[in-house]
Amino acid sequence: MRLFSLETKLKRGLRAVYWQGSLLSARMMGDPSYAFFDQQVRQDVWRLDRIAVLPERDIVFLPIPKNANSKTRGIFAEVRGARNPFTRNPTKKFRQSLTAQDISIQQFYRLIHAKSRLSFAIVRDPYDRVLSAWANKFRGRSLVPGAPLQKRPRELEIYLSLRKSIDPSLPVGPDKELGFDEFLVYVSAILGKQIDPHIETQSSFLDIPFVPIDHMVRLETYARDMMPVLAQMKAPDSLVARLGEKVNPSRLAKKDYAITPEQKKKIEALYGEDIDRFGYRR
Repeated sequence: MRLFSLETKLKRGLRAVYWQGSLLSARMMGDPSYAFFDQQVRQDVWRLDRIAVLPERDIVFLPIPKNANSKTRGIFAEVRGARNPFTRNPTKKFRQSLTAQDISIQQFYRLIHAKSRLSFAIVRDPYDRVLSAWANKFRGRSLVPGAPLQKRPRELEIYLSLRKSIDPSLPVGPDKELGFDEFLVYVSAILGKQIDPHIETQSSFLDIPFVPIDHMVRLETYARDMMPVLAQMKAPDSLVARLGEKVNPSRLAKKDYAITPEQKKKIEALYGEDIDRFGYRR
């Protein structure tokens, strides 16, 4: 764990030096990429690490948590062919995809302004997304802090730290669990505060002024909607054939839980923008 942490910190440090170096070079040379950064990117520079890129194919991906990110990033990495020699796990045999901070500002500028650019995002039914966020992190879990070295969802620990300040009547204890109704109360208190990205609106991840969206993929029709992306990637047929495979599937099947009319109203109050913007109103 320590070696992994050290390697990660080293990579982040080198990446920061590389990025700053490219920015300084662009400024000194009067490259248009610097004006682009100064006028459009600077105030949202923190978003660059959340933008996946495949520069050699002019592709930009805006990931939204809980919307097939692991699977899509895996496709990026496999197309790049950057193998990870430190694992035998077939689902982790390729290194992570590149982000906008892994390439120079000059490369990113060229990518954003390329005529052949294909930028895309994956959206999902907001009703299903918030239900999945609850099921994956809270359903069936006792509401107590995890023991040392025990693997527990970070989201559960955040809930325990905020519960009292939000509503002391929210459940806590070894014999308690957070029901979906109570989860919606919790969501309404933290939505928009960037505390848990899994419950933030999908729109909040897409409204990046300097990255127009060319193509929208619906999670419900992922295999079909991803075909233009894979075509531009020049992905091998073997990868295309695996589009229907599930990665990190939800712990909750649709038949396992039915949203009540009252819960539906609450979800629409919280995620109305996404529901209308992406056409998911029930």
